[in-house]
Amino acid sequence: MENARKNVHTAKMACREVRLKYKATEEILGSGAFGTVMLFKDRKNPDQNVAVKIVRKEKVKNERALEIMKDEIGIMTLFNHKHVIKHIESFDDERHLIIVMEALVNTCELDDVFNHYKIN
Repeated sequence: MENARKNVHTAKMACREVRLKYKATEEILGSGAFGTVMLFKDRKNPDQNVAVKIVRKEKVKNERALEIMKDEIGIMTLFNHKHVIKHIESFDDERHLIIVMEALVNTCELDDVFNHYKIN
């Protein structure tokens, strides 16, 4: 799994790096115990939407949980399938772990996945 973690960029200020590449919208796609997933637009290609998961490390009390998240990033990079959200890139600094992923904002795409696997 150590090789998979090479896909996480280390940066002094991960949030700044993300803001240079992506523009935040006001739309929140979801939130959980460790952070929030928001819709962003690629600055070079404004038609490209991405989902950005921002994990605040101060919320993660268990160091092992953070390691598991980094392992998940590595696993995401290995998959290339139309029914698996694609990992684009990740950033890691002292305060944040930020995961940039393909965004499914078109509900038809999500409906296709649900219909394929017959999920109600």
